[in-house]
Amino acid sequence: MTDLAAQLRALADRADTLDPAEVCGALEALKLRIWLAATPAPTETRVSESDGLLDAAEAAALLGRSESWVRKRGRSLPGFCQPTGHGGRVRWARAALLAWRNGGY
Repeated sequence: MTDLAAQLRALADRADTLDPAEVCGALEALKLRIWLAATPAPTETRVSESDGLLDAAEAAALLGRSESWVRKRGRSLPGFCQPTGHGGRVRWARAALLAWRNGGY
C-alpha cells in the first residue's frame, strides 16, 4: 500500500491544478485499485450433477438470503456452475455453499 500512499500524495500535490471532475476521477481510480487489491479473485469450482446442485431459489433458502441476492452475486459465490454451458441454467453446489456459509471455504 506504500504505492497507494505515494499516489495519494502526488494527487494531493497537484489537486489545485485539476478541475473537480479530474480529482474525483483520480480518486475513483485509486478506490478501485484498493478494492481490487483487497478482494480475492473468485476461484473456479468444478462440480458435477452428482454434487447436489441447487437452483437460485434453493441456494437462497440454504443461505438465508433472497433469490435476487443469490442471482446478483452468481459467479462470486462458491460452487457456481452452468452445467449446460454459457447462457444455460445456473446452479450452485450444495456442499460448497454449506462450507462457505459455515466459514470453512
